[in-house]
Amino acid sequence: MACAGITIWGGLARAGLKAGETVALVGAEGRLGDLGCHFARAMGLQIVDIYARDEGLELARNSGAHVVIDALKRKEKVVEEVKKVTNGDGVDSAITLSDAPNAATLACAITKMHGTMIQIAQPTNVSVPFAELIFRDIRIHGSLKAPRYEAQRMLDFVAEHNITVKTNPFYGLEKISKLVELAHGGHMTGKGIVIVDEGETNKEKERREGEYSK
Repeated sequence: MACAGITIWGGLARAGLKAGETVALVGAEGRLGDLGCHFARAMGLQIVDIYARDEGLELARNSGAHVVIDALKRKEKVVEEVKKVTNGDGVDSAITLSDAPNAATLACAITKMHGTMIQIAQPTNVSVPFAELIFRDIRIHGSLKAPRYEAQRMLDFVAEHNITVKTNPFYGLEKISKLVELAHGGHMTGKGIVIVDEGETNKEKERREGEYSK
């Protein structure tokens, strides 16, 4: 939560959406997208998830996305599908989580006129056609983290709604290279974690379960 959680929470906070409005998560195959989907669902938002991998599409469905669209389709086709589920308007806000060269362009294209695009991904350059800014008045905000009071709000929200994320355990420090390989290769969904001592981890689980059962 201290890294991916507060990052995507900050993006959602900057979007400033109300329950019933629509958010798109563009390129949300990893832990940011997984958490973002859980957060948005609990906030009462309608969620459009746009993914470029089969593993990501399945994760999106399991995380509670209302609509899941394959980003490998042509941009025009993706925009058409988004408009079909938003009464022809586009989403109220799109959050860009992919550093693919065309991700920001796609995020703006699926956002309704006067809507907002939140840029969380950090490619070297962010390129958007001028028409999105001038003719459609799409407002772009960069987002990295969130202030301390938002972090506390996030933790309270997680506890209230019992939000959890998909994890991929790797046992032993020698598995770190495998974790990095899978993550960078786009073959891992959710968050990768390294368990250094499985025995101590199991003891801690038992201790906590005992405390909760009291």
